[in-house]
Amino acid sequence: MDYIRAELADTVMRVPAEVLRRRVEQGFARARSYGIEADTAIQSFIGMMFEFGPHFDRHPIVARLLRNHRLPPDDRIYALVFELSDRIWDEMAILSGNDRWDDETETSREAV
Repeated sequence: MDYIRAELADTVMRVPAEVLRRRVEQGFARARSYGIEADTAIQSFIGMMFEFGPHFDRHPIVARLLRNHRLPPDDRIYALVFELSDRIWDEMAILSGNDRWDDETETSREAV
């Protein structure tokens, strides 16, 4: 969690510690669902959730890369960084604009 607070300070500064902990746990579980295990790869995955939306991995091209069995799971997150065009990153940001975290309700969303 310290990594997220340090690297994404502007993004998470208003997120209460307990909420941040739950969201990091969600990210950890989602990263692991793709077989990602290295700490740095998991941190990158969680960072992308905060930057591009909690369900950024639902974008069809992102999902395809994260499920690419020709690459080791920990390398898949880095494939996103090196293989996705700026257009795809922009699409992810736009498509995730109204995306909600799994622990978020309409009321709590307005508060954070």
